[in-house]
Amino acid sequence: YLLSQASGLPTNGVDFTPSSLTNLSKEEMLSITEPIVDAISPNVASAALRRLSSPPFLPSSLSADRKSYRQMNKKYKWLNQMNNVSSVEQTVYDQLMQLLLKKMTASIENQLNTLSSTTIAHDNHNPTLLPHSDSLILPPTFGKMEKREMLNWYALADSLYSLANIANVLGNLDSGGKNIIKGHLLTNISPREQSSIMNLFDNIIQYISWDNKMTSSFVRCVGSKRLVRDVVQPLMVVDQARKRVYNRRGMEEWVYIAKEGVDEQFSSNISSSAGNYNQIMAVLSCYLVLPHSLEKLTASDLSMTLWSMTKIYHPLQSHVFAPTHGQPLTLQSPQRILLRTFMKRLRKSPVRSSARGKDLVQALWSVSRLIGYLEGQDEALVQSSNNSLQQVLPLSIRLPGEDGGDAPLFSSSVGGDVTSSMLEPSFIPMSPMLTNKATTRSNDSTDIPTMVLREEAITMFHTLINEIVLPPYSSKNKSNANSDIKQGVDEIKLRSLSLGQIADILQATTSLNISHNDVVVTVTEILKHLTSNPSSPLSPLQQCRSCKDISRILFSLQRLRVGTGIFDDTVNELSGDDTGIEQDDTHNDGGLERRCIQLLGERFLDIVLWHKDQSKWACNAKTLAIVLRSGVMMFQGNSIATRAMLDAASILILDETIEEKDDKDWASSSFLSSCNEFEVSNYLFAFALAKRFDEDIFISLTDQMAEDYILESCTPSSASRTMWSSAMMLSLDGASSHDSKSQNMQNELDLGIGGESFLHERLVDLFHQLSPLLLSSSLSPTDTSCAMWAMAKSQYVIDKGIFDQLAQSLASDKMLKQSNTRLVSQS
Repeated sequence: YLLSQASGLPTNGVDFTPSSLTNLSKEEMLSITEPIVDAISPNVASAALRRLSSPPFLPSSLSADRKSYRQMNKKYKWLNQMNNVSSVEQTVYDQLMQLLLKKMTASIENQLNTLSSTTIAHDNHNPTLLPHSDSLILPPTFGKMEKREMLNWYALADSLYSLANIANVLGNLDSGGKNIIKGHLLTNISPREQSSIMNLFDNIIQYISWDNKMTSSFVRCVGSKRLVRDVVQPLMVVDQARKRVYNRRGMEEWVYIAKEGVDEQFSSNISSSAGNYNQIMAVLSCYLVLPHSLEKLTASDLSMTLWSMTKIYHPLQSHVFAPTHGQPLTLQSPQRILLRTFMKRLRKSPVRSSARGKDLVQALWSVSRLIGYLEGQDEALVQSSNNSLQQVLPLSIRLPGEDGGDAPLFSSSVGGDVTSSMLEPSFIPMSPMLTNKATTRSNDSTDIPTMVLREEAITMFHTLINEIVLPPYSSKNKSNANSDIKQGVDEIKLRSLSLGQIADILQATTSLNISHNDVVVTVTEILKHLTSNPSSPLSPLQQCRSCKDISRILFSLQRLRVGTGIFDDTVNELSGDDTGIEQDDTHNDGGLERRCIQLLGERFLDIVLWHKDQSKWACNAKTLAIVLRSGVMMFQGNSIATRAMLDAASILILDETIEEKDDKDWASSSFLSSCNEFEVSNYLFAFALAKRFDEDIFISLTDQMAEDYILESCTPSSASRTMWSSAMMLSLDGASSHDSKSQNMQNELDLGIGGESFLHERLVDLFHQLSPLLLSSSLSPTDTSCAMWAMAKSQYVIDKGIFDQLAQSLASDKMLKQSNTRLVSQS
């Protein structure tokens, strides 16, 4: 291909005909590669780079499904084929890649330098899409620069796609973070070359976003579909790859790479990248909402754009350079307009009916995230305004009672900060008081208020969820209304979704604060789908390999009040009293709800056991805390619904060591060593609320809680939760009948909670270390009441002054107004 596009090749006795290449040796092939690359234009080099970064050379990661399990299967299948690559092919590939990158780098740097030496100035503080009459067909040329020496708009788009794909593959390194899996064509790419790839990508973005005229010309020439595939997705992919590399290496190695001269413009590119991203995304958004652009986008294009925006504008994972260099990325007026336009477009029947289920789910999840980001921006704006007002008027802006309703019952409020803490801040629902017109008053007058976007998102949610959950409408259904055969049932899009995508639906439901009465049928259908034929290899439960997806489903189901029986009642109303599901008469756990939670717990246990056989951890500490807390909050007591997940937790907690291969040697660590005080206290809380006592579990968790580094970071709320959970566990019937392994007690009466038993001594010692943390003004009424109950139940009389302080604090007018009758009577 390069030979067919080359011009002016040297004629020093070398045969450059395509047929002659097959007979060349390795050395001869390497000797003619460089003159061939020198003889092609930068546009041809860009096209060649795209071919080298696409199948069959590299996996098409940009178009792959975002769920890691399916993507890893494709990657491993691809790697098995590439293991047969010969050394000649590997060497020529490496040389071609390096020469093409070098040629494109020189070209874009020349274009940037020429552009910066003219009178054209940056104006990306006010990004605007210019009219078509002001657009440039080709990038501007100045002086002696010829058009053949420049990358045109299409070549720039090709380059963005190619570089993003290469950066993404390089970002998926092995656990050591230094070597790519054996057999990969990019094995010989060094860290310095990785930095140069990132730098080339940033230079292209800087060139495209130089000013409104350059950006407008680019987006109008490329077109809407290629903008989604070759610009929006690469922006997201490189951003994610940059974060992975930064997390592995840290800023020190980046600075070292910069000082070594690999990237002389490293610092300047870092400082300007956020502004360049804002410029190109704003102009691109203005173009995509135009009618002639919008009609070319499918539901897949719409959802992929929205999903990419959630990654680019993530408030907690923004660019590593944003906190210290340049301006952070924020959703501006053009992005608000794009969000509203895309939501309306997805609601149209031709668009949603022809869409795949996973595309609709991806759109729902992405919209809920973006609404959360916008509300977070508005909340930050309100807080900054309040801080300025407080300097003038030291009065309370929020009226009493506006910061929360009545305190929940004791069973659901111990450690009441857990639910909100497990959510990312962008997912915490905001009060309508923070999203009214006053919230966006200081924004641009053309901005769409966040409350309006939220209402549009809720409308879109109901439209798309009916498309996903309900059978598609057909005229045959109407004509055969009395027939027992329902046409189109096999086409229900819910049945094509994975467990992770179902978790996305539930997470979007809770994030958008959808009215509970409006989602009863939807949640019921999801529960019925998860419990139908769970042993089938095609069921979402059997195909699930991610504990995080299970935790997300459990957490969302808990927030949707699963466990109260309302969804069982819905099934009974629709199909009669006989649900066909075995009831748990002992604990009255319900039918459909209990069965679904039980199956999720059993699948969680299977994944834990499989990873244990592989000497790996199935999940991290936070995921386990979410699974346990969500399960026991839905089904308290000794319930069959939570039995499997508690068994899985016991395996992880009691697993002494997991061996992991380091760069130099094998290292061993326990699961509990990776847990913080918040997670350990919630493990104790889950076992206590489930009324399940295990001496080994109790000893392991209390020992971990007494570690110095845990106590140093322990909050008063976690201390109170730990004390209540420990006292509750030792008050269970099973605790008094356990023989202490360390003391080898012979008399069962000596093991009572009031005696000087081994376990009680450990409890007293733990209380003695935690109780000083309770002398804090940040304790809530729930934390205070639970701590007092734990000290009394355990007959902890060493620090009576702390108990008196807690009682005095709870008796204050402020605390009593925030308490309920149950907390006061308990105290």
